[in-house]
Amino acid sequence: MKEKVSTKLKAINFRLIFFGFLSLLFGIIVARELYSGGLEKIIITSVVLFVVIVIFCYARRFKSLIMILCLFLVGNGLYFLAIKTFDDVKEYDGRVAIVGRVSDDIRNYDYSDRIVIDNVKINGESGRKIEVDVQSGYGRLKAGDVIAFEGEIENVKPFVLRNFNSRYHRNGVRYTCDVSFKNIIIIEQDKVKFDEMIRLKVKENLFKFMSERNAGLSYAVLFGGKNEIDGDVYKTFKNVGIIHLLTVSGLHVGFLVTIFYGLLKKCHVNRFVRTIITIIFICFYAYLCEFSPAVMRAGLMAMFFITSKSFHKCYDTLTSLGLSGFIILLIRPLYALDIGYLMSCFTVFSIVMLCPVFTKLFSKVIPHKIAELIALSISAQIGILPFLGYFGSQVHLLAFVINSIVVPIFAILYPFLFVVSMFGTFIPFINYLLVLADFVFDFIVAIAQFFEKSWLSFPIDAEYFGATIVLFVGLFMLSGYFMTEGFKKFLIFSLLSLALAFSIGIYKIPIKEKNNIVVLSSGSRQSLIVNNSAGESLVVGYDYALERYNRSYNVGGLDYFLSNSTQFSEKVIDDYSKFGIKRFFGYGGMANQEKYHLLQYGQVVKIGGFEIEYIDYDNEIIGSRIKTDKFCIFVAIDGDLSYNIIKSEILPKVKPDVVFIGSGEIEEKSHDFLLVTNDKNQYADFSSKKNGNFKLCYGGSSFTMRGID
Repeated sequence: MKEKVSTKLKAINFRLIFFGFLSLLFGIIVARELYSGGLEKIIITSVVLFVVIVIFCYARRFKSLIMILCLFLVGNGLYFLAIKTFDDVKEYDGRVAIVGRVSDDIRNYDYSDRIVIDNVKINGESGRKIEVDVQSGYGRLKAGDVIAFEGEIENVKPFVLRNFNSRYHRNGVRYTCDVSFKNIIIIEQDKVKFDEMIRLKVKENLFKFMSERNAGLSYAVLFGGKNEIDGDVYKTFKNVGIIHLLTVSGLHVGFLVTIFYGLLKKCHVNRFVRTIITIIFICFYAYLCEFSPAVMRAGLMAMFFITSKSFHKCYDTLTSLGLSGFIILLIRPLYALDIGYLMSCFTVFSIVMLCPVFTKLFSKVIPHKIAELIALSISAQIGILPFLGYFGSQVHLLAFVINSIVVPIFAILYPFLFVVSMFGTFIPFINYLLVLADFVFDFIVAIAQFFEKSWLSFPIDAEYFGATIVLFVGLFMLSGYFMTEGFKKFLIFSLLSLALAFSIGIYKIPIKEKNNIVVLSSGSRQSLIVNNSAGESLVVGYDYALERYNRSYNVGGLDYFLSNSTQFSEKVIDDYSKFGIKRFFGYGGMANQEKYHLLQYGQVVKIGGFEIEYIDYDNEIIGSRIKTDKFCIFVAIDGDLSYNIIKSEILPKVKPDVVFIGSGEIEEKSHDFLLVTNDKNQYADFSSKKNGNFKLCYGGSSFTMRGID
């Protein structure tokens, strides 16, 4: 029996496959916090499910509703199954023997190289990929080198400060390790894979025939690898709204497929044969791009499109997007947490929803083709908008103008670059044509830099989960998929706009922490945020993780900064001033004297509700004492002296409740205070490398630990 559909609800043009994909996606995204007590996700999920149930019941689509709810639960299950790929990885204590092959994922820095090794053996057992920070490497390790070394490896955590480690998930890395180049033995060289061989040959030709800056851009454009991009240029592209050019996605795949399929058609190749050949070409290109989620999504949609055309079937973009999304999430469920994948999907959604509306509107005053181009650019920019906050970017009010100039140029440049690069690997003299691409990239960069200097931009640096949902629901209501009278549509959209503004306002309300210590670490360094009863915050030590913590947890302004190192500079003041810190305290280093206050040994200073003092031993600073109205802590300066000296000579005088000693050596378990280290230690109560980022909450007589990753 066919499911009866009420004639009352003709307003929504249902796309069941797409709605099913959204349900599966939503189920994966909220699963972690939904079952761990995340209040925000619980409230938003409850509201979303309630609205969905009301709409489907009103439309009498009961079978569809059951399917949607089941897919939501399936998404929950897929999340917990997939996250086990991180949780079930074996942990190793102490030094281990490692043998592995260097992949072509290599990042060269001023004083080190960061490489990824595969085909790993750990103590003779097969292991997962490892990202290795090679100190003093200076580019001497090459893709294909089989290396051996000893070191301590750390398990990769799936989340850091609520943010999914998508980069590690994409390339399958499950361990990290630091090692000096002098301790590495190269066993074998040039054992490269086929896809690496092509990428390396293309990269070699790009850097030979183009400027270093443009060669890095070209490699990113072709394969998505951003290791070679100049940092300033990358920032410029991000600031003016053309960063999508450097991420291989639907734009790139669309250009290639259109030209490739068109050439086959011009050659009068049988439509079924050219469909098969084009699908093989798409798969090969996705293979070269290491099956990145955006390429997989674009590739699958391209396959559906050309297949539908070959069989003379109607192609529906939303259904295609939903089907491709289903396939990807069934293969790699955690791509639902990958911002790049989400941005790729919802940019397409935004274009489908808004482009026809804007094109119709603009066509009243300008030619249709120009109206269509501007509408496409504006629609894409609106779709990208919620995700820019994740990257701490800015929105340029003329982004649609910049895209309208750059994208048509890129439509010619990209296929040209691809063809020359591919054929240039076999026919060397063709690479001389890359000089033309070099000039075009100079022009694109010049345009981006010109617009970046304007004041028509504003920063966006926050993650609005609920507001993002409201935004995309609003886009759906504006589109032709929501069919109702203009006044009703305007009224509903206005209400959603108010809801959007309200939800953003809620996110902007800072959450003041009280009577706790937040412990942040992004490697060898450690930063503390000490919060007293009055809600004042004292930051101790410099660490990059503070910016991500401030953004993810909306802690609002911080009050004071206490240096825990002589390496104090203007950069610390510049980086931390944006958090509202007005007063900086330290015992050394060069700094702006208007903001930086130099403290002497033994000088007790009261800062708001804090009492601070640098502690010295044998005329050297060895740590700082920080006292609030509830507790007292001692923060040792890492590496200056042993833990035994701190315990015997210093702690009896300070009498702290908590001691932070960084990576100091500990040889005994007995202590009458809470002991926190950065490195793992069996005698410590907590450590950053074991517990991740965490919070010590004071409950009146003792501290309890809460993980915040």
